Amino acid sequence: MRPPAPAPAPAPAPAALGLLLLLLLPPPPPGAAAKKATPCKRCRELVDKFNQGMADTAKKNFGGGNTAWEEKTLSKYEFSEVRLLEITEGLCVSSDFECHSLLEEHEDHLEAWWLRL
Repeated sequence: MRPPAPAPAPAPAPAALGLLLLLLLPPPPPGAAAKKATPCKRCRELVDKFNQGMADTAKKNFGGGNTAWEEKTLSKYEFSEVRLLEITEGLCVSSDFECHSLLEEHEDHLEAWWLRL
């Protein structure tokens, strides 16, 4: 008589296959798991960029060459809407939708504050 054939090896459990796949897959790129910034963090970033824009434009003027006429006719550059526009244009990179959205949402408040200076 012939000895019984050995039993076939059990199929690997699905959990073991999943673990094996996890070990074989390459890790995600460093920036892939970056969390979305909170509204408070986005606002702080916007304020920091605004302050930097104010510092960058502090020594500028209208640039027309006749400073006395410009200050008499157009008011001072320091508190002008031109300066506000220059600052706000530099706040968001073109691809940052959240930044543009936040800026647009509060644009009226920002302009009202600026005009009271």
